[in-house]
Amino acid sequence: WLVRQPADRRTPPSELSSYAAALDACLLRGGPEERRIALELARTDGECGRIPSALAVAEDDDEEVATLARETVVELVDSMRLLRDEDRASRGNGNRRNARRADLGRALGALLQTTRRRDAEPLHELAARSILLLGTPKSPEVRELLWTAAPPVRKLATEILLSDEHPGILSFVIDMLGVPYPHPAALEALRSREDRPFVEALLEHVVGDEPPAFGENLHQVDEIRWLTPDYVRDLPDDLQAACVQLVEKVDLDDAARDRFLDWVVRHGSGEARRLATDRLARMDDAEVSAVVEDGLGAENVGVQAWATSQLRSRAVPDAVPRLVERLESPLEPVRAAARRELGDFDLATLLKVHDQLTNQRAWLAGRLLEKINPDVGAELAEELEHPHHRRRLNAVRAAGRLGLGRAVLPQLLSAAEHDDPLIRRTVAECLATIPADEVFHALRRMLHDEHHRVRESARQSLALLSEVSPRTSSDSPVPAEPVPAEAAT
Repeated sequence: WLVRQPADRRTPPSELSSYAAALDACLLRGGPEERRIALELARTDGECGRIPSALAVAEDDDEEVATLARETVVELVDSMRLLRDEDRASRGNGNRRNARRADLGRALGALLQTTRRRDAEPLHELAARSILLLGTPKSPEVRELLWTAAPPVRKLATEILLSDEHPGILSFVIDMLGVPYPHPAALEALRSREDRPFVEALLEHVVGDEPPAFGENLHQVDEIRWLTPDYVRDLPDDLQAACVQLVEKVDLDDAARDRFLDWVVRHGSGEARRLATDRLARMDDAEVSAVVEDGLGAENVGVQAWATSQLRSRAVPDAVPRLVERLESPLEPVRAAARRELGDFDLATLLKVHDQLTNQRAWLAGRLLEKINPDVGAELAEELEHPHHRRRLNAVRAAGRLGLGRAVLPQLLSAAEHDDPLIRRTVAECLATIPADEVFHALRRMLHDEHHRVRESARQSLALLSEVSPRTSSDSPVPAEPVPAEAAT
């Protein structure tokens, strides 16, 4: 039974049971060579149920065998922890899950019994660490280990929680912060641990869904030693943002919190600065302008986008012109921030006021609107098809005055056939700004319209287009960009 079955052969459950029994027999009653072979097979096959037997062999007089047994326990504990997490996250085979749960219970029992024995002191650290890896904060084995075990064992367990960087230990400490009345070692870890793996695991948890007890426990902590500018500036951008969330949840004194947030708003990542933006309200205008100016020139794209979003709200000098400039930024997050800040400059606003602008200003307003809202053409097309007569007529006028006719040319050409002569006439006037083949064809057809004002407008528009883009035939080239109405007149 110590001969491994081929990987592609499904071993019957009865043989699996015999195989496990044979491994246990070799581990507990075999000689050094049989124990070594059994340990190697248990490690290779991931026989997590053999943890109690391997733990017993860890006390072997043969140091080589004992060392191999301790290494086997470490590997099998890691494998069992991963299988436990898989079982929690999925609905696998019920029998297999029950068998693993039974193996887990036997392993925890054997490990806890080891910590109770004074003669097993060399194995206390291994056993305590394994219990913390396999148990949960509410497991009876964990509670005994941390609260009622012998003082030396409790001390070992506490030291593990405060220093071990194993991902399972980090997860255990953070899970413990999520239960009411956690062990003091969990709060002390939050205060004093400065190792990068623990800090990153903590911050990733801070930004996720957390149980109510997590926030309550954080509020008991009045100091976090690693929370300094030198440490935080080396963290990834998203974790810097998590630091701001953490600071708001722990019970730091006001001065320490203010110093940290002031540093963040001046030197943090873009998302971190966004979360700490309220700090700007406590600065004078000169400080705010300096912070925003520094952000605009930063190498970090997120910081540039954040600074762009503060130009208008913080009344930085020349905010609007600078936002317009940043619409041309090669960086999409910066362009998006500028568009959001200029979002109140929209089509609905221009539809109301375009008649009050000069031709040149109206055309420039149209160019700016195209930069702010790439979908302005679709929005204007909806207006051109609006059932309300006045809104449709106003949309036609606006298309011409704002230089947006090319974006809605199909709709304009369709409106040229409208039953209302006023709309047809307005379309003819609007088409004077769009030198395109289909426009010339439409205007020539409109020269034969039944209403003389439509015919007159079509003649004038053709004349204006001929001056801007002389044509000898309908195959003349079409200019790439629309011509403003003021230039045409």
